[in-house]
Amino acid sequence: MATFSYDVNNGSLNTATLSQNFNRYRGYKQILDILIKLKKVHLSEYTVLEPACGGGDKLRLLTEYGVKPENCYGFDVSDAAIRRCRKLSPGMMNFQLADAFNTPYEDEFFDIIICSGLFGCYQNDEDGKKLTAELARLLKYTGVLLICDLNENYEKVYGHNPVLKAKNLRGYDSKSGQLEALLGEHFQGVTISPLFSYDIYNLPDGSPLPVEQFSTLEAQLDNGCIESTYSLWSFIKK
Repeated sequence: MATFSYDVNNGSLNTATLSQNFNRYRGYKQILDILIKLKKVHLSEYTVLEPACGGGDKLRLLTEYGVKPENCYGFDVSDAAIRRCRKLSPGMMNFQLADAFNTPYEDEFFDIIICSGLFGCYQNDEDGKKLTAELARLLKYTGVLLICDLNENYEKVYGHNPVLKAKNLRGYDSKSGQLEALLGEHFQGVTISPLFSYDIYNLPDGSPLPVEQFSTLEAQLDNGCIESTYSLWSFIKK
């Protein structure tokens, strides 16, 4: 059996590792929950794509629940990202360099597409719609599109951060249906869930939040007591 690594924090533990794991597995849990709710549960039968795959962690997650490694595909414009995916993942997974606007896959090839942070890279609605059209081409009519991205709280929480500001990222208003409108020609929105915010893991004095309080964070995020800066949207194809 192939072995692989999630490459958490490059193998070195520190207090940031706890929050990284919390964010990562909170997202994983909600992805699985949405697939169950949408009755997309026969994972061994599905072909999955992770556009702008980065480290490929969403694909590796789904192999733990039955997706066959040979049915996992990821692409990225970064050669370093693709090398990392190949290093960390089972050898049967399929990774390649590609442009999100012009991918090398056949029409209606995928049952599940999971995008993380991809739509937030495009300030221009025209580019967002071009990306949407390409994803619609790739997804089967019975398929599910999942999007994990920045929401309406991004500017408020991180607008002062010069590093993030230089990236020119975009948040989508989860309350007004902004992302649903952008994808509306090809997709119908189904669910929106709050994910996480990177600014909630320190106490007022700057010390790390004790890990035993993380379960309270989860409930506060779900109940809207803490504003998340990332949301998870699910869509089905029209």
